[in-house]
Amino acid sequence: MSEWKEVSLKDISFYNKERISLEQINFSNYVSTENMNPDRNGVTNASSLPSSKTVSKYCAGDILISNIRPYFKKIWFADKDGGCSNDVLVIRSKDKEQVDSKYLYYCLFTDNFFDYVMSGAKGAKMPRGDKEEIMKYSLLLPPLHEQQQIARFLSNVDDKILMNNKINQTLHDMSAALYKNWFVDFGPFQDNDFEESELGTIPAGWKTKKLSELLYLSKKGITPKYTEDIEGSVLVINQKCIRNKKISTSLARRHDLIKNIPKDKYLQKYDILINSTGIGTLGRVAQLFEVREPITVDSHVRICRPNVEICSPLYIGQVMKMNESLLQTMTEGSTGQAELSSEVLNLQVVYPPLNIQKDYENIVNDWYLITLENERENSVLVSLRDFLLPRLISGTIELKEVEKQVEEVL
Repeated sequence: MSEWKEVSLKDISFYNKERISLEQINFSNYVSTENMNPDRNGVTNASSLPSSKTVSKYCAGDILISNIRPYFKKIWFADKDGGCSNDVLVIRSKDKEQVDSKYLYYCLFTDNFFDYVMSGAKGAKMPRGDKEEIMKYSLLLPPLHEQQQIARFLSNVDDKILMNNKINQTLHDMSAALYKNWFVDFGPFQDNDFEESELGTIPAGWKTKKLSELLYLSKKGITPKYTEDIEGSVLVINQKCIRNKKISTSLARRHDLIKNIPKDKYLQKYDILINSTGIGTLGRVAQLFEVREPITVDSHVRICRPNVEICSPLYIGQVMKMNESLLQTMTEGSTGQAELSSEVLNLQVVYPPLNIQKDYENIVNDWYLITLENERENSVLVSLRDFLLPRLISGTIELKEVEKQVEEVL
């Protein structure tokens, strides 16, 4: 610890101001605040590219941070070269012989850093970090070999989390692909007789039904009275929690149970959630596969509860996910206050015999069980990383004290 020294961010890094031409970027290497995931969950592919001739350049090993609404904690350690929008800060180590870039990334990964950025942010509705103030951020710098050891250790934890996430994405993709093969292309049923329906040609004996026959659509969720206390509160899913057809509780908040919640507003296993308001979020769909604690939704999310007597919950859940882009167009009200239309319930969907739905469920249910186990493991790993990270980079605990225990978890 005696060799550690206190430095400011500007002592050891700088904002890269290089530019890159639009011809050198694509959907996989362009980064904007829109395709940076909140709560330090990296980036996804961009949905659009800018029209300008050049954009900011970043290189592998740079640290990218969204400077809009810093409380979303959007940060990424670049593993490739590319371009980014002007609202993304590109931070680069001045001397890699003195500062390990991955160690610096973990110093900026902490809640302490994002709290610091927010404390100097400007603007109320759309706060932005003050770039000069950000460079005054203070951190502790150990000798290079210790930086590398700490970074390597934390990277191993993050690599395990990333691997679990990739497995889960593959399993979600497999569920969607199996659904398409069976219920869109009718692959296993090509030898059947076919007949016309309102949705086109379907296997003989199959039907079409309105969603209103297969599920119950709730009215709006609760208007929360937020609290930071876990005891005497309930977790509340909001529209930010529903993304990429999955539910993430990392941005959920808690509601004080002093204000009672109607019984039908508590979520159950297999409930399907739809964002019912919000530009860019309306119509997003996800399904809940596990209820670990009392949980509900706010007024921007609607609950679709499958009628399990006449349909497989996993089948109808996949139906809703596959129709997400259509749901996003089904709005009513003004553009600024658009809400999900009640006409959703009139949507016609293919209704195979229940035994075929159950066959599909029996296959994909095993995949969902694996994803749940991976999510549980990730929850442990994230908690462990977030507990150890500030202690490791402040020198309050030594790496050798925790390596063995974490290796057992990994």
